[in-house]
Amino acid sequence: MRRIHLTEEVTLRFPERSEEFDEGVELGILAASIEFGKADRVWIAVSSCEQARALAEKMGYRVTEGPVDGDWVEIVLRPEGRRPRLKLVPTDYPPPPSN
Repeated sequence: MRRIHLTEEVTLRFPERSEEFDEGVELGILAASIEFGKADRVWIAVSSCEQARALAEKMGYRVTEGPVDGDWVEIVLRPEGRRPRLKLVPTDYPPPPSN
């Protein structure tokens, strides 16, 4: 029995169910999230990562694996053809005068 991340704050557990059942629920939640445009960053079991990647790619999403925390990995989902959001980083321009 493992925890299945529904949202950042909500997890589910199904006592007395098999690992395959947990994987099926996890991938079903991922598919529904993608379909309704609610998937951006998702925590899934490392053992489900390969299937999650295949599912997301079939649904037109690119998958990037984020940090791993024990048995969990964060995956970042982006629709194909959409570039990642870029962020401006302030610099110290012009450089300070040298003596």
